[in-house]
Amino acid sequence: MRASRKVSTFSLVAVFALLFILSSSSIFTFAYSSNNNSNPITVLAKNQSTYQINLSGGYVYWNNNGTQIRRVSESGGTVEDVLNSSGITGFALSGNFIYWSTQIVLNSYLYKTDLLNHKTIVLCTSNSSEYCTLPFSIQVSGNYVFFASPFGLFRMDTNGSDLKMLTPRSLLACATNLTLSAGFVYWSNCSGQAGKVSFSGKKAQYLGPDFCTSECASAFISGVHSITVANSYVYWTYNVGYSNDTNFQLVNSVSTSGNHFKTLFEREGSSGFLTSVAYYNGNVIFPYLTGSTSGKIYSVPATGGKPTVLANRAATDSEVSGGYLYFCTSSQIDKLAL
Repeated sequence: MRASRKVSTFSLVAVFALLFILSSSSIFTFAYSSNNNSNPITVLAKNQSTYQINLSGGYVYWNNNGTQIRRVSESGGTVEDVLNSSGITGFALSGNFIYWSTQIVLNSYLYKTDLLNHKTIVLCTSNSSEYCTLPFSIQVSGNYVFFASPFGLFRMDTNGSDLKMLTPRSLLACATNLTLSAGFVYWSNCSGQAGKVSFSGKKAQYLGPDFCTSECASAFISGVHSITVANSYVYWTYNVGYSNDTNFQLVNSVSTSGNHFKTLFEREGSSGFLTSVAYYNGNVIFPYLTGSTSGKIYSVPATGGKPTVLANRAATDSEVSGGYLYFCTSSQIDKLAL
């Protein structure tokens, strides 16, 4: 663990500038190589420009080039346009609704669209509340919408009312991604920490260590599945650059009570980048980009051990469902039998 290593000072402004850069489609130029393993891969959609996926109701949805949300059946078939906009930064689905955010010049918006009648309403904007500045990593549970922003973690009613901060800025000023489990919001931040807070905003606590002695030159992709909770453990990815020009990529785990921290995967290299993380049948699965045209999807036992390669793919987001890993490259949507 490298919590004590000296790192370069990196302002939060620069950190969130990275978020804008990484959220643009131009950063994702990763191609894919052939699969050399026994796990069969099915191509669901070709000729796309995607980096962020979500599964809902038998469909795979994705953010296409920041200008569309599209979907295709989990078994493949016709690609459908769900909505068209510009500057799309994140989205989530719940029932017949899609919740999605945009960043257009300096203005942020969070919307709700009915998939049945295509009616769209604005839930919040940065013009009316600074809390709604750059909403990303959106999640929905019951009557609540949760999202991260440069100011922390937030909750609002699904009708757009009662927008509130769940964590004080002194506790969390740089959330990157979040997930929901058993009445808690779990997050990771720019310092490599994991934490949790109840849906009501109580019992906020850090779970994992602070890898940085000051603000970090960390990089992340907003809205991808970079943190997950399974069997009372939290798993998350972390990419960081140090002042001596070395770079590390980590996959970490810690119990939901904050005990038994462990690094399951660690690599050093300027070209490496971890995108998302998922859990399946006692294993943690994560894509690892190793260059502009290469990448692998790894699996490692949740208790620790030697990683194995599931596929040679440069995947930018992934999610597990029904014995399959659904993932996207820069140009298509695939599923891998587990």
